[in-house]
Amino acid sequence: MKWWQSQPRDLPIMARLMRALHWWHRKLGLAAAIFIFVLSLTGIALNHTDGLRLSERTLTWGWLLNWYGIETPQVDAFAVGPDWLLSRDQQLYLNTQRVTSFDGDVVGAVVWQQMLVVATSKQLLLVTEEGELAEKVNHELGWPRGVNAIGVTPSEALMVKHDDQWLQADEALLTWSAPVSLVPANSLTWSVAGEAPAALVAQLPSEQHIDLERVVLDLHSGRLFGIAGVWMMDLAAIAMMLLAASGIWMWAKRRRGNRAIRTKRS
Repeated sequence: MKWWQSQPRDLPIMARLMRALHWWHRKLGLAAAIFIFVLSLTGIALNHTDGLRLSERTLTWGWLLNWYGIETPQVDAFAVGPDWLLSRDQQLYLNTQRVTSFDGDVVGAVVWQQMLVVATSKQLLLVTEEGELAEKVNHELGWPRGVNAIGVTPSEALMVKHDDQWLQADEALLTWSAPVSLVPANSLTWSVAGEAPAALVAQLPSEQHIDLERVVLDLHSGRLFGIAGVWMMDLAAIAMMLLAASGIWMWAKRRRGNRAIRTKRS
């Protein structure tokens, strides 16, 4: 039943108005409660930005970065035995352990003579089983330009694809030339990109982040949810003013009525 349906018809106009105001005061308070809570909580946090060190705290949650339009860098993954070689932001990782930075694009990784050999379009990197960089070989030291794949032969020889050619490495990995003997294509094991476990990727450090202070400020103003959020926070602020005004008016009206009753009794 609505508030106007429950009022006696012979009720004075002022009494009707007070009842209506009470009804709207409660409904408005309930509707604005969650927004008032967010405004108050974020306002307190912003008042203590330095103490809470909001500007120094960063968030790297993928869904939040996507919400802000900050693209999460792509992760390239290659299985190397029981481990994963991962690359992101020009950084190389063995599982979650950072190995080194690199140039170019990672095209593959293979295990060779108890070493991890990583091929990029501009460099060859040798990594130990412990995840430590042993050596970098670039174009000046003989690494071919335009390498797009790396693999191993049944005899444990390193082979790369250079444009449409196959090139085989010498023992020192300094000279790359066409193989002396014909190597059957189906006998080569080429490194192929795969999909690393999501839990492993989630542990990688990322340069992409957003300050906690900005998130709190955007939540306080409603900008976190676009123009609709801004309008909702504006309406919540207006609701707070209406609640204050109606509360003061009802208090003053009741106080005046109580004073009149005491005057009559005296």
